[in-house]
Formats: sequence, C-alpha cells, structure tokens
Amino acid sequence: MIAGMPTVLTPSHTVESRGPLRDLRRRRMLTQQDLADLSGLHRSTIIRLEQEPESAYMQTIIKLAAALSMDPYELRDLFETPDA
Repeated sequence: MIAGMPTVLTPSHTVESRGPLRDLRRRRMLTQQDLADLSGLHRSTIIRLEQEPESAYMQTIIKLAAALSMDPYELRDLFETPDA
C-alpha cells in the first residue's frame, strides 16, 4: 500500500487469485480492462483466468503472452497446475 493513498476495494479485489495472471498483470501496473484491451480478450475472460487459470486455452495464452511481452510457453508453464 502507498502511504497517503486511500484503499478502495472493488469486487475484483475481494477474490483471491489462484494463479499467476493477476500477479503478472499487477506487476505491469495494468488493470483487468487494460490487459483485455491489449490482448483482444474480454474483461470477463481475464477475470475468469485470474480465478481459474487451469481453464486457459493455448490460443488465449498466446494472446495474453503477446500483451504481457512474454514467451507463450513460459506463460503456459505458469498456468499449468501440478498433478495432486
């Protein structure tokens, strides 16, 4: 938190991310809408992938990787969940 800045909670801030996308997006100081615009995906897709990363298709990962200036296979590896 930045000193002197008010804390504003929106519905998207109240759900914990189970995957890497939220962290990657925040490190690049992007909103969900920013990432949606850069990737050509709908904001609802970004929200879903932040909550359910295992549901990402490779075509979607390629679009996100381009928007985040990442290698698609590196991003795919971050999305994969280890077998239990």
